[in-house]
Amino acid sequence: DDTQLQNDLVNELSKAKSHAKKWVARMELDITGQSTQYYDDARKQNVPAKRKNLLSKVTSCMELHERLQEKLVELGLRPNDGADMPLVAKIKTRISEETESTVQDLSRPCEIGRIAESIHGTYVTATDLVNSAILAHAESCIAKILDGVERLKTNNKFGLQELGTVLERDFPQGGQIVANMPQFAEMNLLAFQEMTAGKTPQSTVEEAVRLNALSEAQSSLLLQAVLQIFALYDAIMKKHLFHAELAVIVADIKRHYEHSRNLADLIGGVFAIWS
Repeated sequence: DDTQLQNDLVNELSKAKSHAKKWVARMELDITGQSTQYYDDARKQNVPAKRKNLLSKVTSCMELHERLQEKLVELGLRPNDGADMPLVAKIKTRISEETESTVQDLSRPCEIGRIAESIHGTYVTATDLVNSAILAHAESCIAKILDGVERLKTNNKFGLQELGTVLERDFPQGGQIVANMPQFAEMNLLAFQEMTAGKTPQSTVEEAVRLNALSEAQSSLLLQAVLQIFALYDAIMKKHLFHAELAVIVADIKRHYEHSRNLADLIGGVFAIWS
């Protein structure tokens, strides 16, 4: 009868759906396992070309997984709730695990190079993957390490300043990390403010004269040049206080220099463009 037929149909469809879910689970497990191994190998790889090759395989797995996810949502087998794909979640877990290990290292005397390597490795691997969710998670984990570095700098005999120096000096993308992470930006700003606090052209020249044992004549010439630099700098900054067209400013500075050949004015103009 019709009722029995409908019940049989529902049962068969349920079996098919259950079979499909099991197949999807096996497929995702295979993709995630293989891709995670590629990621782990890439994380240990110091040769950029080899690391990029391994991560390209991870990216291919991510693209395959993303297409699978879209099809599952389309077929109603998975909700479109914005949750991470299992592969992305697994890589995030890997990054978190390494972060926890590095933070634990900070709790006892440790080598600054070990901390710098962990930060740099996490950063370059995440940037090479070109996945916004993974990169954001990596930067969050790096921030956690940097907070630990500053908090425990007395124990470890190094802080953000020393760590930033090692990153910039010894690691290919260390300078990019120092430029991008807010902790370093705040440190650099504070250092700059401390260095320039209360500075005037006169006091700057006096310090340069003292450090370099300059003669009175040299001191006079240096002060004259510095005052000229600041004069043009201030003039440009006041003229373009609320609206600046960089192309126009550059053209004006270039035209002025070609006419005057005055190096001090050129330097003042360059400083204004930087500002």
